[in-house]
Amino acid sequence: WVVEEAVFAQMKAATDLMDVQFKSVLPDLLGIAMGRAGVSIGEGLAIRCVALLVSRYARCRDRPEQPALRDAATSKIGNPWLRRTHWDAWVRVGDKPDDQAREMVFFWLKERLVADFFELLSTDGINDKRRVDYWLRFVPFVDDMWFALGTSASSKRDWKFAEFRERARGRLLSLKGTTADNNAFVMLIGGYL
Repeated sequence: WVVEEAVFAQMKAATDLMDVQFKSVLPDLLGIAMGRAGVSIGEGLAIRCVALLVSRYARCRDRPEQPALRDAATSKIGNPWLRRTHWDAWVRVGDKPDDQAREMVFFWLKERLVADFFELLSTDGINDKRRVDYWLRFVPFVDDMWFALGTSASSKRDWKFAEFRERARGRLLSLKGTTADNNAFVMLIGGYL
């Protein structure tokens, strides 16, 4: 318990730092929380640490996407999109759910999924940055999204495809009645699909 208390005290102390200093120590703190820094901590403490870090990062004035923080939050706490109750139970500001942190990670996930879809799954195999940029403009307005994958994308074992499918878990559909390399991206914006 001494090690666990020392680890959490270090995380707590970091949350009191100014934004620039906090961001500079964030990679090291994530390493500790994720068990990659030579310190073994239990799953409960890992969740508490990541929740504290993501909540503090959400309070930074400038908060560009931090892939390591996003991935740590979704792997330890869960996808805020699919597991909101679980997320809100752990990521809190005082006695209330931290809506700002949840929305920040949710936004990052949506952006990553849209970019992945158009970069990985374009039928012509060409990464057209203009297409990705065009659809990323709509991310703030997207309430929900689904990815209907053809048999080719569903069965590819490449690590990039596996990572995409893992990130999109709960939002994947099978696309049938078309060619194997066809895929569809479905968005819900307000009352429109």
